[in-house]
Amino acid sequence: MKNLVVLFITIGFLLNLCPATFGKDNQTKPNIIFFLADDMRSGVMGCEGNNIIKTPNLDRLAAGEIRFENTFVTTSICCCSRASILTGQYISQHGIKDFKTPLKKLS
Repeated sequence: MKNLVVLFITIGFLLNLCPATFGKDNQTKPNIIFFLADDMRSGVMGCEGNNIIKTPNLDRLAAGEIRFENTFVTTSICCCSRASILTGQYISQHGIKDFKTPLKKLS
C-alpha cells in the first residue's frame, strides 16, 4: 500500500508537469504507466520476503531498482482510497467514508 501511494503521488506530480513540459507547440505526449495494486500492505511482495503471495511482475520491477519505500496514504480504507483515485479528490471532498455510500457523478 505504501508503494502504491508514492506511485500515485509521483504520477500526480508528473501530470502536473505535463502542461508545462508538453505544451501545444510540442507534439510529444507523456509516457505514463499507471499501476494499481489494491490492498497491499508493507511486506506482502515476494521481493520483501513473502513466500505465500506471488507477485512476479512487481518483484521483477523491484529487481530492476524500481521500489518505492517511503510512502503515505490519505485514507487506508480501500473503497475511500479508490474513490480518491477515481475522482482525484480527498475523502473530505468526495464524501465516501464507508462501504455503502455510492460514488456520485461529478458535476
